[in-house]
Amino acid sequence: MDEISNKTLAILLIGAIVISLGGTLISLNRLARIRIPGITGFAETDTATLDVTISDTTQVNWTTSTIGWGSGTVVYQKRCELNSYATPDAANCTDFTPNTDGLVLENTGNKNVSLNISTSKDAAGFIGGTAPGYQWNASDLEPGSCIESAGFDAATWYSGSTTHKEVCSNFQAGEGIDSMNFDVRVIIADDAVGTKSDTITATATGI
Repeated sequence: MDEISNKTLAILLIGAIVISLGGTLISLNRLARIRIPGITGFAETDTATLDVTISDTTQVNWTTSTIGWGSGTVVYQKRCELNSYATPDAANCTDFTPNTDGLVLENTGNKNVSLNISTSKDAAGFIGGTAPGYQWNASDLEPGSCIESAGFDAATWYSGSTTHKEVCSNFQAGEGIDSMNFDVRVIIADDAVGTKSDTITATATGI
């Protein structure tokens, strides 16, 4: 058997070294991709972005929106008062349906607002007859809901009018402090007849 020459051995040795180095580099590259707990030096970081836009909502809602006294009569030469907080006076009013719930207005938006109240008609347009009466009163249903405007008092009755009346300079939007009660009363003379109706409008402006 012929002996391998020194030149051949050198070439084989160089080839072995190249193969060994190549294998080592491949192994190191694969190890760099493996994250082993407790071993540092191969950390990678990246970031993600979160984005959200929350819009202002200015909104009020009559959650109790109807007062209905039904049908009845006014005693001859008497004046009948119907209101939303007490039973009609039987001495002056006959057969009208008691209504003691009033109206409830809630700030259903996510923004504090100023609040104005108006009616579509005045007393003459709504009730008619001789010297009719038509008034409303507003107060907190949940304490702290309304920061009263200058010139408004929750203990005062205001006449129904198409002219806006500012009630709250700040009607709160927070949970538990966002509801108001509105009571209404009308005075009906015995010469007023027919079906009567009117609307109360709440106007909210964001602040």
